[in-house]
Amino acid sequence: MHSKSLVMGGVLMAVIVTAGCSTKNYGRQPNLTGFEKNTMSCREIDLEQAKVQGFIKRVGEESEFDGRSVLSFLGDFGIGNVMEKNSAMESATSRLAELDSARTSKSCDSVSSEPSKPVARTPVSSSRSVDEQISDLQQDQSISYEEYQYRYRRITGQN
Repeated sequence: MHSKSLVMGGVLMAVIVTAGCSTKNYGRQPNLTGFEKNTMSCREIDLEQAKVQGFIKRVGEESEFDGRSVLSFLGDFGIGNVMEKNSAMESATSRLAELDSARTSKSCDSVSSEPSKPVARTPVSSSRSVDEQISDLQQDQSISYEEYQYRYRRITGQN
């Protein structure tokens, strides 16, 4: 009888350990398709890059410690959430690299290829964190799309 309860306890423990997985789900960024590579304009590539950057920001915000982090730690010491975040970030990084490659192959400028008025360039402060700088940039409604793209690339080191 004692060995049966010991076996049952072992099975229960095995189920708990294997069931311990991510309590957070961030989703994934898809790979760039051949059709997208061939048909996207420079502006569309810029917009897609901005969307991926928004995805990265959302993953960063959602990965902060909360109640689900506690549950995850109880299930698998938080490994599942770390693996989920890493997979989400890898998919985003891969898509950004593909978009950058498409941008290069189409000879896109550092700003949108549509004609526009000259853009005033302002220096980027390096004393604040990247997240703070991006947050401020997103709040600034007075700048053009081209200026936003320029500043974003400077902040993230893509320029």
